[in-house]
Amino acid sequence: MRYVFYDKESGRILHTLRVYNLGSDEPQEPTEDDIRAVLQRFPDPDKIDLTRTDVPRASSRQLTRAVDLKTGKVISTRLVRDNLGQKFEELTRGKE
Repeated sequence: MRYVFYDKESGRILHTLRVYNLGSDEPQEPTEDDIRAVLQRFPDPDKIDLTRTDVPRASSRQLTRAVDLKTGKVISTRLVRDNLGQKFEELTRGKE
């Protein structure tokens, strides 16, 4: 599960957070301090909201993501691909 920090007005994703303990491959729930540490990086934290998602990671060359402001869910939009991009995607599919 990843935590997604996003702009409350546009749904634009600003940061994602996944916490691990040293020596473990299993993600952990972030603490309130972890979340506050991220929020403090932004000049106006009141304009930021938080949601959780289990949507798999993907290359930003293949799609864009944002948060639907009505549902709070992460939505993905495939980018238009040219022939070379489509061929590359076919060749690399399943290698992540």
